[in-house]
Amino acid sequence: MTQATHLVLGQSIPGNSFLHRIHPVLKILILLVHCILIFQFKSSWELLAVVLAELLLIRMLPFSLRLLISGYFPFLILLGFTFFMNWISFASEIPESHTVTFEIFGLAGTQEGLEKGIFFSLRVLTILLASSLLTLSTSSVEITYALDKLLKPFKRFGFPAEEFALMMSISLRFIPVLFEELKKIRRAQEARGASLKRGNLSKKARVIQSLMIPLLQSSMQRADQLAIAMEVRGFDPQRERTSIQEHQLKWLDASTISTYLLCMVLIYQIP
Repeated sequence: MTQATHLVLGQSIPGNSFLHRIHPVLKILILLVHCILIFQFKSSWELLAVVLAELLLIRMLPFSLRLLISGYFPFLILLGFTFFMNWISFASEIPESHTVTFEIFGLAGTQEGLEKGIFFSLRVLTILLASSLLTLSTSSVEITYALDKLLKPFKRFGFPAEEFALMMSISLRFIPVLFEELKKIRRAQEARGASLKRGNLSKKARVIQSLMIPLLQSSMQRADQLAIAMEVRGFDPQRERTSIQEHQLKWLDASTISTYLLCMVLIYQIP
């Protein structure tokens, strides 16, 4: 991943850390289990401990925390919205048992709402960091391989497992590409005098339209070029595909899942 690419989700970093060497199927299974267990936690301290553990794992990768923070900047809007919607509510709907900290324009914030906002924001953050751990340490080829292995039992019911795995892998890899394309289009529009920082709401809407239409056109062109490239290389979704590398379960995988479950149990015991 280049320093110019600030989006974290969807990127992968080559390396030889123990995260890179874990079986890709196991990594996806751990992510699914992780997302389920996160919803069982009832305390912000438990979620904060998970966040710190995830940051420690990301720190083991050849990846700076500064770049991680800048990469998560687009998701700060989601975290801020989650926090605000749980903290602020209509003053008339606040139970009498809650402690009101401020009230303005019919809206009020409570101590209970503040704690609730922190809790749900941390929950979203833990899932985002866990997803980044998967994508940062797993290449698109390995993700396709893992999804194909996980979905292969559903092929007997007519589910297109290989096509779905390839589609998910391509979609994941196109996320940072589209963000970079959007940045280029925005710079080009700003050079022509368009700006999202000036003007009223209708003018800003027209500026957004001038960004979205070229982005959509560029996405269609990239999809068309990818389809042509796959057709030229003889890709046939109906044929059985093989992998250039067959991954085998190792002692590292067994120790990883055991350590993970032990850590989650210990965190769950936090009062």
